[in-house]
Amino acid sequence: MDGVRIVIDLAYLEVKKDTLIAITRREALTHPVTGEVLGEFAREVGRARILEVQPTYSVADLIGFKPGLTVKPRDRVAVLPGRP
Repeated sequence: MDGVRIVIDLAYLEVKKDTLIAITRREALTHPVTGEVLGEFAREVGRARILEVQPTYSVADLIGFKPGLTVKPRDRVAVLPGRP
């Protein structure tokens, strides 16, 4: 899935070209015996590099995406530490 482009809602005040971001998904944490939902955790499903920054959105190129996973609506993004 590397090389696929996505559009995200981070804009020019939040990211710069070449910024790396992590794409995460919230998943339920359930008890293995009772099935009771204990809470949620964030699972990293992939990463992307910002290619283009606009006033209200950015375009990113997927890199290092986990096999079998795809980007879904409501996935979250977080800027990774470091300088672009």
